[in-house]
Amino acid sequence: MKKLGKLFTSRKGGGEEMRKLRVLCFILGIVSLGLFLSIRNRENTYNEIASKVLRLHVIGNSDSIQDQRLKMEVKKDIEDYLKKNMPDVKDAKEAESYLIEEGEKLKEIGERRIRGRGYEYVITMETREMFFPKKNYEKYEFPAGNYRAVRFVIGEGKGKNWWGILYPNLCLTEGSYEVIEEEQDEKLKAILSEEEYRTILSAKTEDTQVSFRCLEIIQEWLSR
Repeated sequence: MKKLGKLFTSRKGGGEEMRKLRVLCFILGIVSLGLFLSIRNRENTYNEIASKVLRLHVIGNSDSIQDQRLKMEVKKDIEDYLKKNMPDVKDAKEAESYLIEEGEKLKEIGERRIRGRGYEYVITMETREMFFPKKNYEKYEFPAGNYRAVRFVIGEGKGKNWWGILYPNLCLTEGSYEVIEEEQDEKLKAILSEEEYRTILSAKTEDTQVSFRCLEIIQEWLSR
């Protein structure tokens, strides 16, 4: 970086330094354009991934210990029902349609749990597009973005929320929600393009690695 600073601060530099400066500006322009196009392409890929995924979102009445515990119990009851009854849908839209059809039944299941715990909260169900932060599942990272979501709001809905990926059914697997089984992995490969599948595999590190490599190349060239 000292070499780079010298190029911009030197007032007397000879023709060789001016040539290097012009070449450097050209390289930086090409690198900037490449990074811009890469980021734009990545954003398009993220949007495609989001369009093929359906989120499950459960919001507690409040942040009290009792309400948060109740939220997780309601969430589990809904998941248990979906594990047993949700058909093998072909895409996220079909999954959303099924949830809408089963909406009253799912609310009834949740409210039965609520009444069993001595509360009178009502569950509101809605489907909407909303922003979600990135979500990690073992070796995969689903990017932050706007996703379709089926939401179950308990009572006033002022508490912390729980969310997972309903389609493909990563949050309905047996055991840990953070472990993707082979069947779900094959489902991901089936619904995502090859580029989209590679993206959720490499999203954590790729952009950082590219940026550092570009800087290394420039520094190597300046040291000649």
